[in-house]
Amino acid sequence: MTQTVLRRAAAACLAAFLLACSGGPTGPTPLQGTYRLRAIGETPVPALADEGMYGSITVLAASLRFRGDSVRLERTERWTERGPDGQVTRTWDRVRSETHPFTVQGARLQIGPPCNIDPAILCAYSETGGVEGSRLSMRVWYSRHEWTYERAGD
Repeated sequence: MTQTVLRRAAAACLAAFLLACSGGPTGPTPLQGTYRLRAIGETPVPALADEGMYGSITVLAASLRFRGDSVRLERTERWTERGPDGQVTRTWDRVRSETHPFTVQGARLQIGPPCNIDPAILCAYSETGGVEGSRLSMRVWYSRHEWTYERAGD
């Protein structure tokens, strides 16, 4: 009788372990809530996201709001245009507000469809990164640096 009880206990432990590892009800919860951009590279926001010969993009503020299987991107950018002589010819603010699907596999986060080619030319909006506790580290296609988001208290 003792062996039967031990076998049942071992089977129950194995079943609980397999269920937890399968991503079932006892697995990790989906990514939810609001994350605010804190830094681009080592620079706190507002921060330069991209700069070229004819202009630059500075991110003034950004957030990602995850709900269900979509994420709402809110981003305020300051665009600066330069002429061939390097002088500023025009500056304007651009507010982006878009919704995209996202997936999480382990610690890997994909916003929008995966893009294995030049995203500036041939891909829909796409960002990739990682999830570590209350922090997201993202790669945005037009920026050379990693973007760090932190969970907001919502």
